[in-house]
Amino acid sequence: MTYGKLVAILAVRARDVASAEDALSGALAEALVAWPRDGVPQNPDAWLLTAARNNLADAQRRSRRERELPEASMEHEHRLSRLLSSLDEQDSADERLTLLFVCAHPAIDVSVRTPLMLQAVMGLSAEQIAAAFVISPTTMSQRLVRAKRRIVDTGVRFAQPDTEELPHRIEHVLEAIYGAFGTAYNDDVGADTSSTLAGEALDLIAIVTTQLPDCAEAWGLRSLMLLCHARRNARRDTHGTYVPLREQQLSRWDRSLIDAGNQSLMQAAQLRRPGRFQTHAAIQAAHMDAVLRGVDNSTPIASLYDALMVQAPTIGTLIARAAAWADAGHEEQALQMLDNIDAHDVRTHQPYWAVRADVLRRVHRPAEARVAYDRAIGLTTEHATREWLRQRSAL
Repeated sequence: MTYGKLVAILAVRARDVASAEDALSGALAEALVAWPRDGVPQNPDAWLLTAARNNLADAQRRSRRERELPEASMEHEHRLSRLLSSLDEQDSADERLTLLFVCAHPAIDVSVRTPLMLQAVMGLSAEQIAAAFVISPTTMSQRLVRAKRRIVDTGVRFAQPDTEELPHRIEHVLEAIYGAFGTAYNDDVGADTSSTLAGEALDLIAIVTTQLPDCAEAWGLRSLMLLCHARRNARRDTHGTYVPLREQQLSRWDRSLIDAGNQSLMQAAQLRRPGRFQTHAAIQAAHMDAVLRGVDNSTPIASLYDALMVQAPTIGTLIARAAAWADAGHEEQALQMLDNIDAHDVRTHQPYWAVRADVLRRVHRPAEARVAYDRAIGLTTEHATREWLRQRSAL
């Protein structure tokens, strides 16, 4: 059982995310002492869940002693005691989706919903999340602490939302799952999927589509993730250097995941409610189809990016759209698209400089291309991508 599953089971019963995390952290600390001494238990998850349950109960008793509780609060404490005493790993349902919806509640500030889900359900540290959101770890930690306290203070219901609330909350849930998958995109190359963050994200999106089969965007995201994950072992060569999609070894693609991704995309299309994740998935499918069948899908792909600009007009979409139109033979048009982006917005945005360098190289402006390549290399933190850019800049 994953960290997220254990936290979710505890949090849904305790109605308190922070307390659940503290209880599980205590259980993990106890395991570091007990397991080397006594041996790893036959069922480690059950051991951890029992220890965490006991930690929660102890914390509840300490809280009761420290406060003079009115009768109504005492009844709440007794109810929680009954819930915890009945907690059993063997028959505990997977509560991760419920916890995701709790983190996406309207009472939680929009800016912290995705970070809260990434920590509470996916187990990312405040430092990892802060890096992804380009803010200081201290600031992120403070925001997460306040959000968890607000869940308790406002009495957020630990249950899946009503029908009218669902569309708004599911948007944030899907964003968090995609964020976790993106965080793991390069780290999980060659790893056992079941033990990775990408595997956790794939597991979560499967739960969403199972429990909410009429959510077209959930199917679109599942398709996108499966198609990307199908190529995970081909994204680097034997030396660890990044390999672009069109140059990857097809023998290293997972055909079963490709089939599953295409099936999920068809399932989304049948629901006739288009969205950005479905368009992203269609772009991935078209790229892979071009390589598998040896056909030119560059113009249809560029047109899909035009559609994505309507659905999700972000800096990332603008840059990817320019790259797509350059691939379709419209290099000058692509360069104009890049020139139209506010320079301040992309001053330190690595993908912009990498795409700009490539387009400048195509239009035979080598000196400007070299400057852009150097800028992209300097902004790249991932070793494999940096080496690939260096090779491209030397052409």
